[in-house]
Amino acid sequence: VITSVNSAFLRLTGYKREDIVGKRFTKLQTIKPKDIPKYLKLMISALRGRLPEPFEYSYVRKDGTIGWGEAHVGSLKKNSKTIGYQMIFREITERKNAEESLRTCAQRYEKLFESSRIGVVISGPDGKVSSANPAAARMLGYSGPKELVGLAFLESCVDQNQRKMLLKQLMGKGYVQGFKAFLKRKDDSQVCIEANITLYKDTKRNVLRTENVFTEISEREKAEEELRESEERFRSLFESIQDPVGIFVGREGRLIDYNAAFKKSSGYTDEELKGKVFLDFVRPDDRDMVLEKYRTEYSEDEFPLVYEIRGLNKKGECIPLELSVSTYKKKGKVIGIEVIHRDLTERKKAEM
Repeated sequence: VITSVNSAFLRLTGYKREDIVGKRFTKLQTIKPKDIPKYLKLMISALRGRLPEPFEYSYVRKDGTIGWGEAHVGSLKKNSKTIGYQMIFREITERKNAEESLRTCAQRYEKLFESSRIGVVISGPDGKVSSANPAAARMLGYSGPKELVGLAFLESCVDQNQRKMLLKQLMGKGYVQGFKAFLKRKDDSQVCIEANITLYKDTKRNVLRTENVFTEISEREKAEEELRESEERFRSLFESIQDPVGIFVGREGRLIDYNAAFKKSSGYTDEELKGKVFLDFVRPDDRDMVLEKYRTEYSEDEFPLVYEIRGLNKKGECIPLELSVSTYKKKGKVIGIEVIHRDLTERKKAEM
């Protein structure tokens, strides 16, 4: 039973003195059933003269909110006989709230760490793995994160020269972004990854840890390599076509690509061809006809359009041409036309 309280206690709890004095101490506490034995043990220990270590406890303020205190308990004696105990406590609600927020953040981080599809490996000052998540283990062919602990993560780089360059950059800048490398998996196969790596140091510039965050890009690299090979084959085929071929885009028909035969036929240099539009290669008398065809909407079934015009080269010479016009698409969307020029000079001479 509470016999007296000071003003500071009343101020912290929001109670008036008459609300507290004469009431049991448990009125102020939010004791869970499982914690009752612990508090009884503390009280009995204090009454027997054995002072317990300071402990933390929660209490209910008058407005119903919960506060936290750190309590120091001592016994009260009269004529050498223990008749009760006194408690001096320090308010620690803010600290407990901060600890709870930190705990919540840590739990969220741990959940994200464990469930993320992105690989995360943390290495100590010696470069050896201290922790890893399941995604990292899966990408590297291990049964679980524990198998990675103690391994030197960066030493799994297939290209050791690349690894040396990485370490040099990491020690200099403290981080590396978009680092691509092939790593050796547990079964000696290889996996291509893209990583962001951050190096942490203390105030004395001593290495504390390295965080490696990476994703597997093996399929992407394979697709990009196939695309590069496809583009190289297309370019080779494009350049080998004997007839002049030009690609024009936009409402103005701007030239964006051409083959060697087109350049030779036009008489212009690469620099001079920059900024040219379709009508620059058409004799003025035929431009209205060409514009009408260019601005007319056609169905896919009507392509290629084949018609004759009088072309114009750099020297101003008139060249009879047969045009074969097809749509030029990018990502499935029509953005211009692809034009094949066939020089009809010899045929026209024969017809005469």
